[in-house]
Amino acid sequence: MPTLAYSAYGSQVRMGDGVSPGGVAISNATNTTPIVITTTPHGIVDVSYATISGVTGNLGANGSWIVEAVSPTQLRLKNSVGTGTY
Repeated sequence: MPTLAYSAYGSQVRMGDGVSPGGVAISNATNTTPIVITTTPHGIVDVSYATISGVTGNLGANGSWIVEAVSPTQLRLKNSVGTGTY
């Protein structure tokens, strides 16, 4: 499921809950503004673009985002608003 393609912000990454082996899976999405998601190692070192789908509970995490690396396994979704508990 992960797709890498160059965009204005670097590489595009597709991620979601329950992705196939080798994909970037999400294990948490904070109910904060902005949302911070926890993933398997995502490989983003600065700012990139991501399409996120399949997040339940905190539906505000789903969509296309400019993302900022917080750590090797966390991304901040720019201009996002948490909508519930993951």
